[in-house]
Amino acid sequence: MTSTCSAGWPPSATTAALRGGARALARPRRSWQFEHNYPGLHDQNSSVPRELYRLPMKDLTLATSVTAVAWQDGELSVKGTAEIRHLETKTSSSLRIALVIAGAETPLAVRRYDATDTHGDPALVGFEVRLDKALLAKLKGTAAPAHFVVRMRSGRLRRHGKLRGQRPGSPGWPPGAWISDSSWIQPGPGADGAFVLRRMVDPSRLTSVEQTADALVLHGRVPADLTDPKLRVTRPLAGQDQILPLTLSGDGRDFSVRIPIRPIIEDTNPDDPFTQRTTWAFRLIGADGDERLLLWTAPEHAASHAEQDRLVTLTRSTGGYVNLQESPFRLNAHQAKAVAGSNGQELRITGVVTDGEEAYSFCWRRYLDDNDDHEDIECRRTVADGAWTASIGLTELIPADVTVSSTDPLASLADWILFAVAADGSSHAVQCEAFLSSRLPLELEQDGHIAALRPHAGTLHVEVR
Repeated sequence: MTSTCSAGWPPSATTAALRGGARALARPRRSWQFEHNYPGLHDQNSSVPRELYRLPMKDLTLATSVTAVAWQDGELSVKGTAEIRHLETKTSSSLRIALVIAGAETPLAVRRYDATDTHGDPALVGFEVRLDKALLAKLKGTAAPAHFVVRMRSGRLRRHGKLRGQRPGSPGWPPGAWISDSSWIQPGPGADGAFVLRRMVDPSRLTSVEQTADALVLHGRVPADLTDPKLRVTRPLAGQDQILPLTLSGDGRDFSVRIPIRPIIEDTNPDDPFTQRTTWAFRLIGADGDERLLLWTAPEHAASHAEQDRLVTLTRSTGGYVNLQESPFRLNAHQAKAVAGSNGQELRITGVVTDGEEAYSFCWRRYLDDNDDHEDIECRRTVADGAWTASIGLTELIPADVTVSSTDPLASLADWILFAVAADGSSHAVQCEAFLSSRLPLELEQDGHIAALRPHAGTLHVEVR
């Protein structure tokens, strides 16, 4: 017997109401009219007027998301979802995606696959498009960014719009790449929130970082049209900045500049009173006042210096530019991978050892519903070659005492957060380095469950479904 909720509504319908609203049903003998599949719709003796079930056409909009962005074999891969809200996406539906460059559309080959739709149901809503260097080279360096237009047909209904809806992980921290010696492609959000591609020709850029005992030494490249360059280090929220001279070498465009650590720590006055973090931005400025944000094209890992319980980190912003962050000391993870273990897959999180990190242990923590209690599962910890690794078997993260929600079967069974625990028992959530965020999410299957490693609010979470 099929169980029902108190209103006589099947659980699947309840789930649809919670996730994405009720499904749309075509109204009999009424062309282009739809109704909400709410309880009582087909009740012959219902006291509810039929018009109250009507679903306005304006609610049947295009819904898109970007779920993963990566460079593979020199091509840009963009994965996401596309559907028409409230409608079930069937195999008879069609999806077309084009890249729009300066108003001209270039159709893209679309690979479709099953993914979770806005109602929490598996459906043919997933897609992947790949862009090669020849196509990316058509982007204009001085024009508006290129964007994607999505056209969806489901039944007789057609909808179109820009691709938008970046999910946590690589869509929020999209990696850029060189497509030639002088052209860099940087994906990211546009001014209107759409997912766009920017081409940067001969940008001001960071090429490497050198760490000394008391400073960070930045090496980079100056654009050809920037004369008498200097580095402006700006703290936007405080309205502070300072100008640093560059040491030029080679053809006069290679530069280096030294950033002392101690003055940054001694001048601690956080921008954010909650996170106690301060962020500095970097720009190259020319003799005529022209300013260029400094793009991160160096190897994909941050440079950190710990001192006096504070942490100074040179890293990238969501747009791919160089940032310097000063914050309370927190451990940072820079790598995550799955390996085969003796009892299924094993998740390994790795970070660089700085002062005092050898004393920390690690655990995955989940907070229990409706209270402040939590459950910890200790990780196996190793330290080697200047790096710590916290390992856990995926089977250990699948709770045995949690019941699947009857109203939302796709709700997480558990949401685990990686914590570092000091010798005195104090603990903090391990931070997810920006470059690791650009390689997530990492989805793994174990014993019929999906464990997804994602960044949330700068920390590492594993959601088990």
